[in-house]
Amino acid sequence: MNKTFISQLQGGKYQVDSLIGSGGFGNTYLATQVALRRKVAVKEFFMKDYCERDKATSSVIIPTEGTKQLVDRYKLKFLKEAQMIASLKNEHIIQIYDIFEENNTAYYVMEYVGHGSLRDIVDREGALTEPNAIKYISQIADALCYLHSRNILHLDIKPSNVLIDDDDKVVLIDFGISKHYDSDGGQTSTTPAGISKGYAPIEQYQQGNISTFTPSTDVYSLGATLYFLLTGEIPPEASIIYEDGLPSTINTFSTSIRETLLQSMAPRRKDRFQSITDFISSVSRNDLLTNVSTSKPEDTTIVLDVKTEDDMQQLIGEKALIKAFIAVVSIIFIVVIIILLM
Repeated sequence: MNKTFISQLQGGKYQVDSLIGSGGFGNTYLATQVALRRKVAVKEFFMKDYCERDKATSSVIIPTEGTKQLVDRYKLKFLKEAQMIASLKNEHIIQIYDIFEENNTAYYVMEYVGHGSLRDIVDREGALTEPNAIKYISQIADALCYLHSRNILHLDIKPSNVLIDDDDKVVLIDFGISKHYDSDGGQTSTTPAGISKGYAPIEQYQQGNISTFTPSTDVYSLGATLYFLLTGEIPPEASIIYEDGLPSTINTFSTSIRETLLQSMAPRRKDRFQSITDFISSVSRNDLLTNVSTSKPEDTTIVLDVKTEDDMQQLIGEKALIKAFIAVVSIIFIVVIIILLM
């Protein structure tokens, strides 16, 4: 069991079992919601570069006033993220059960998805077949279509942010850098965007300037995720694809998959699919090539019983003889009748 810094939350409503994840902005714990006897995941806001913890009370300590302003700003963002996720109702997006503040920090409680991520599956089992990869990609696409219909961009689609539940269903997590965008398709922000190398398009690498994102940003990351599922390798960074294109590995894939990867991971946004719907239409269409059977057809020749000319002449002669015999018998019968009547 991994070391934990807290044992319970909300007066014992949640019993913390173990630490299952830790990053620059927080910790994730496996816990039990006591009253419902169910496993949950609890995410704690904790900026490890700026925060400390009182081991006696589990309370989070912020050393300086200047640091406190920065931490408070990001804590507010953390809470807004939780509230936004809680408002989403899609079977492929993580469910939020509770949000609260405690220990001088913030928490949210979400469903526990215990079968690991797509990254874990590929690391454990190797590259997936095209049908299996498309099965998962289609579910991620369903979640993204839902988000985009609400003018929300995820902006961090990658295999480690896609969990698998007991029913082999994908669940999308980590909305830490998600953003709303305008109804005209653009999103403008001066907030630094997170970068997941290999999965982030070129526009997410812009630093210090205003960045504009559209649904095509998520399209790129979805294509990169498909690439990873099929190859077991992290895709090249966007700048390398811009210079050299995608690796020749994609030539081993079906036509529809290859063309989908080329267009979804195009370095220039205008060359990509502009919507997730276009992406799915491409990846799931049938290849134009038709499989033609090379096996010999079954022998369906019909053998006819054809008579030779001699056979036909013999048959005609036999029929004539029978007719003559019947005629003679008929004449004899008539003669006998006439004699008897005289």
